[in-house]
Amino acid sequence: ECEAPKKIRDTVRKLNQEVMQGFVKLVHELVHRPLDNKKCRDELSHNIFLMLQECNKFREHQAREVLIETLEKQLAERHMAL
Repeated sequence: ECEAPKKIRDTVRKLNQEVMQGFVKLVHELVHRPLDNKKCRDELSHNIFLMLQECNKFREHQAREVLIETLEKQLAERHMAL
């Protein structure tokens, strides 16, 4: 279910920050402990997954808005044709 676009945007921004921090942490782990970084990779992967889920919610919202706009435009054109 789609939430308010601003809330989705804020969540994506928060997750983006976490992904960037996770990436920096992963690079640090790869440099200093190359064989012991599975937890860091899993956290980064999970945050990217959550970010993609939030983006997909926004796409659903956009698709609904475009569909509504298209249908309203078609309705207006039909009324003008009559």
